[in-house]
Amino acid sequence: MERGVDSVIRLRDAGYTYPKGVEAIRGLNLDVAVGEVLFVLGHNGAGKSTMLRLFNGLLKPTTGTVTVDGTDTAKVRPAQLSQTVGLVFQNPDAQLFRDRVSEEVSFGAQHGAGTDGTTEGFERAMTLLGLESVADRNPYELSLSWRKRVAIASVVAMGSPILVLDEPTRNPCPHRPDHRQAPPWSRLRGGDP
Repeated sequence: MERGVDSVIRLRDAGYTYPKGVEAIRGLNLDVAVGEVLFVLGHNGAGKSTMLRLFNGLLKPTTGTVTVDGTDTAKVRPAQLSQTVGLVFQNPDAQLFRDRVSEEVSFGAQHGAGTDGTTEGFERAMTLLGLESVADRNPYELSLSWRKRVAIASVVAMGSPILVLDEPTRNPCPHRPDHRQAPPWSRLRGGDP
């Protein structure tokens, strides 16, 4: 599919081979339009997480090109790309580092591209992900499904125009009816919480 200037993410013949020689992606072509919601499905080891890490520059393509909002990801640092692409890892424990849920989400709100120094991003993310009742808890005292919500909220609070979620519905808490459902994805597109 050719979308031209409407593509906010574009991969052209993109590939990535890990240092030990494992080819994770080969010849991938993809266009993601502004406002588009894209779900990527595939077996374990198919290269989904690798592809998502190409979007924000955590990995650089070994072949082809990846551009985000017209910027070649191979030519800029991940810190610069994180202002445009907020990535939530599939394992929240690799992302969380604060002692309280509110501090974790507040960090995203204070350091993101779309922040203006107010608490608006923080409040929106806390409400959107239903974290008000656990705001003073240590994230590591929460179940894995709740830690995933905290990680998502911290990235949502950043206000990055592109939100990338790696396995966001993985590990729901089966013992709690209110945790069986994934966070409200339709509201992540900018609707009211």
